[in-house]
Amino acid sequence: MKKYKSILDCPSGASFVAEAANKYGIKAVGCDPLIDDDVDTLSKQERIDIEYVIESGA
Repeated sequence: MKKYKSILDCPSGASFVAEAANKYGIKAVGCDPLIDDDVDTLSKQERIDIEYVIESGA
């Protein structure tokens, strides 16, 4: 297994950053360019992303 000293996760999920640090001792920093968007914008993007995943079969 490759050893990492630090990881930048973008776009980030909070659970990844927490697990990398707590479970593996990795210094992880997460950033997400959508974090400053309002709830309506995030909700719209969520629907677009879900539809994309369903249609692509990913």
